[in-house]
Order: sequence, then structure tokens, then C-alpha cells
Amino acid sequence: MNIQPGFLTLAQLRQIHTGSEPLTIDPSATAGIRASARLVQQAAQGGAAVYGVNTGFGKLANQRIAQTDLNTLQLNLLRSHAVGVGEPMPEQVVRLVLLLKAASLARGFSGVRACVIDLLLALYIAARRLQPMLRNTEYIVAIELLTAAQGIAFLRPLKSAAALEGVLQLVRSVSPAMMHNRNLAPDIGAVRQLVAQGRIGLAGEAQITELTALRLV
Repeated sequence: MNIQPGFLTLAQLRQIHTGSEPLTIDPSATAGIRASARLVQQAAQGGAAVYGVNTGFGKLANQRIAQTDLNTLQLNLLRSHAVGVGEPMPEQVVRLVLLLKAASLARGFSGVRACVIDLLLALYIAARRLQPMLRNTEYIVAIELLTAAQGIAFLRPLKSAAALEGVLQLVRSVSPAMMHNRNLAPDIGAVRQLVAQGRIGLAGEAQITELTALRLV
């Protein structure tokens, strides 16, 4: 199946979920992928501070990272996200996760190199043949939501879009703002339950619809 980034259809996703045919990214996406990768490479080699490229993340956004430590910065970012708990995800879901990530990166807005997308497609092939061992990502999403909620709290009284405020309120309904150190395991579990129930998606549905209309997702 030939995938055109930005133009995935529900029919294609259903076919991928139920089938196992090989996938390719349409060659028309190559130029955009390479162009955005060059921009990131130039930023990494340049003198200007660029968030997430040569700075820290979140509260450390103003912390400049030395040129010699940029590779370590990206490696640590990958490691911090490469965790999961719970039962292995179904093979069909693993295929969809890999395809959606590859198709999203192939839109040419992320700055990743083409080899990253190629590796994701290689993993897709492996997922068709091997028992998938990707851990359930609901806990990772929950951690990301809690981190984002705390970041928004630091920026008050500023507010974000109405739909995102709705997501924030939902998160805060089960996890109060962190004013002092505490065990966050119950909070993560509670937010993970919201994710599993689909309530987070419903709370942000208006925002997703708006972005889709602009073809940003």
C-alpha cells in the first residue's frame, strides 16, 4: 500500500488494522522530509537557541545545551519516552501505531531524517512477523499530560485554547496541581484511566477537528 502523508483515509487504516500488506511512503514526500531535516541540522550547528534542538525541555527551555552534548540530549529524550508498563499491545494496534508515526513524520514538519521513517517502516514489517512487545502507551500519555498540566500551571494566568483547557480541567479532576513532592503513581494511574476510557480524546475533540481542517495533523 502506498501512503501519502496527510491524506490517510479511514479505509486505509481499517485495511492496515485487519491485514498485513507491505507499506511504502509516497516518493512525493521525500523533498519535504529532506528540507526539514536540513533546517534542523542547520539549527543544531548554528549559534541561535532553538527549543529542543540545542536547549532543554519544559522548565529547562532556557537552558542552552553545549554543542558537544547535543547527541546525548536527543538520546536521553528517546530513553525517557522508551518505557511502558502493562500487557503487550495487540499486533494490529502496533501496526497502526508504527504506520501513523511514520506517516506523521513523513509530512516534513518534524525535521527527522528519512532514515528514521525507514526504520519505523522496518519495524512495521517486523511487527507483522514477530510477537509485538511494545508496552501499553497509555501510561506514557498520562505522564505527558501531567507534565503538560504542570507546565501550564507555571504560566498562569495565561490560558490556552478552550479545548485544551477542557483537557486540563479533566486531568485536574483526578490529579490536583503538584505544590510539593508526592508519589505520583496514583495520579498517573488515574489519568491513564481517563486515556483508556477515551475521555481525553473527547475533551480535545474540538481542537483536533480544528487542526484537521487546517491539515496540521
